[in-house]
Amino acid sequence: MCGIAGQFNRSGQAFSPAQKELIFNALERRGPEAKGEKAFALPAGQLELFHRRLSIIELSEEGQQPMQSASGRCWISFNGEIYNYQAIRTALSQEYVKLNTLSDTEVIMAAYEQWGLQKMLDKIDGMFAFALFDQKENKLFLVRDRLGKKPLYYSWTGQALFFSSDIRIVKAQLPNAQLDLASLDYYLTELSSPQPHTIWQEIKQIPPAQVLQLQLEGGCPKLSTYWRLKKKEPLALNLKEALDQSENMLRKAIRKRLVSDVPIACFLSGGVDSGLITALMAEESSQRVPSFTIGFAEAIDMNEFAEAKALAQRYDCDHHEIVVEDQLFDQLEGLMDYFGEPFADASILPSSLVCQAISKEYKVALSGDGGDELFGGYPDYGLAFRSSQFAKKYPKNQYLVSQLDKIMSRLKGKKENMGAYYAYLQLPAEKRLFRQMGFWSKEALYTQKQAPNAQKHLQTVWNNFAGSGTAVDQLMRSSLQTRLLNDYLPKVDRASMYHSLEVRSPFLDIDLLNFAFSLPDELKFYQNQNKFLLKQLAKTKIDPQILNRPKKGFSIPIGDWLRGAAKSWGEELLNQLKKRPYFQAHYLDTVWENHQKASNNEDALRIWTLLCFELWAEKHLD
Repeated sequence: MCGIAGQFNRSGQAFSPAQKELIFNALERRGPEAKGEKAFALPAGQLELFHRRLSIIELSEEGQQPMQSASGRCWISFNGEIYNYQAIRTALSQEYVKLNTLSDTEVIMAAYEQWGLQKMLDKIDGMFAFALFDQKENKLFLVRDRLGKKPLYYSWTGQALFFSSDIRIVKAQLPNAQLDLASLDYYLTELSSPQPHTIWQEIKQIPPAQVLQLQLEGGCPKLSTYWRLKKKEPLALNLKEALDQSENMLRKAIRKRLVSDVPIACFLSGGVDSGLITALMAEESSQRVPSFTIGFAEAIDMNEFAEAKALAQRYDCDHHEIVVEDQLFDQLEGLMDYFGEPFADASILPSSLVCQAISKEYKVALSGDGGDELFGGYPDYGLAFRSSQFAKKYPKNQYLVSQLDKIMSRLKGKKENMGAYYAYLQLPAEKRLFRQMGFWSKEALYTQKQAPNAQKHLQTVWNNFAGSGTAVDQLMRSSLQTRLLNDYLPKVDRASMYHSLEVRSPFLDIDLLNFAFSLPDELKFYQNQNKFLLKQLAKTKIDPQILNRPKKGFSIPIGDWLRGAAKSWGEELLNQLKKRPYFQAHYLDTVWENHQKASNNEDALRIWTLLCFELWAEKHLD
């Protein structure tokens, strides 16, 4: 895993030594082992490519970047991994294509030169963001992987194109960049920026599965899409076939991600997703699997040490426990600076701690991210499925049926009834994608009236997937472009790269993704159970009683922390935030005071969102 940056400037202006130093320093955590640069003084302008390297494949100096193709035609600065590069190498060799190294980086250029851009992108399987310069065609391509696992920021000024894995590098070239209030509005609702937009008006991200192409002589950047998730065509499978194929596809995805020239560790909780990854990884590996679990020292009901240890012992893993005492928030300010944009998903803190522990011995780890997105793990997915089934069963008189069922449910003590299904069906699209973490209504928060940009963005994403399948399928596809793209993937990328660790996610394998989104809803939510298929596999691979375990999780005590050890810290940040022109000081005081008096943590995450914005602003806005 690496970090990339560069520019094309029609004025011919090259980066100064100070600018180059800033670039290499900003990218150092992504690539601490080597750095490189290549400049081209072209008739059309100045092109520069920069690279910092974390060596995973081809550890020798032959893997250094920026890299030139064997033919001399192309140059590339590449961040990521191509899992099937060996198969592509074999196909190229059968066509008598010359290669100089054993790296996956060179394979990209060779495939491009031999087959063209679209065929090359159709064939490569991995996570990546790269800049490719074709000297013959005088074109620059910026390319991002299908799901947006790796970041790639850019800005086009009309004269210059700046790009990087790190938004701070692009922002440094734009001293007059303006805060994007629409992105701020989304952040306050969903805890992150709404890609392809960023917190700065002048900076965007290359969208997932898209290419930015720039003809260096006189052209403007053009974006094009090279891949789309297919419209749902349900597979004709019975339950056993679905279980068998799910396991086989996941096993194949893990096998792909075990290709490395360095040892690989894994994240392990006591849950289904990381447990399955660990179990299958152990079965596919010839070496003991190093596993890592995080939990609180004393809160037995909030950690999964015992469950993780039992699984590790079953598969003879080299198991490590990271015990959290009082260091959970130690890295907060550093992470907010490194992120480069406001980000308020507090789970980045334990993620960072476990990545730090793994990175002391390993460069690569497998994670269980993506299981919920593909196989229907989130509570709102299950609610959407049951609501859809309700609508099918009762196409008429839904309100009357739901009210009668509510009455009966109260008498029987049921937790969920048809009233919940009816209410869900009445929700507008944007409310179905809202995770109920940040602010929804902000009229009292803002000093000046703002358009409901968060709601508009969520509605646009939802509408983009209209007609793609069932209602729950539309929700799950939309979530790939909201919670996964904007929150979970950036969280994993920054938490891992902050410690120079590459994280690979087998559940986000593109073949597994296509398979999972072709499964009938009735199999994913069999017997009205969320994530039924993975849970059934877990009964075999992890624990026959796993579904009967009490619900646990690494709950982050933000609310208690803001009333206790961090109270003065929070008050100081809030006082600084009140000086900014965006928010009503009286409202901020009211929310803070209500939280200090409350016996619950209802406002804790919203306050946290505001404090994280101020932390970011002090580093990047002032």
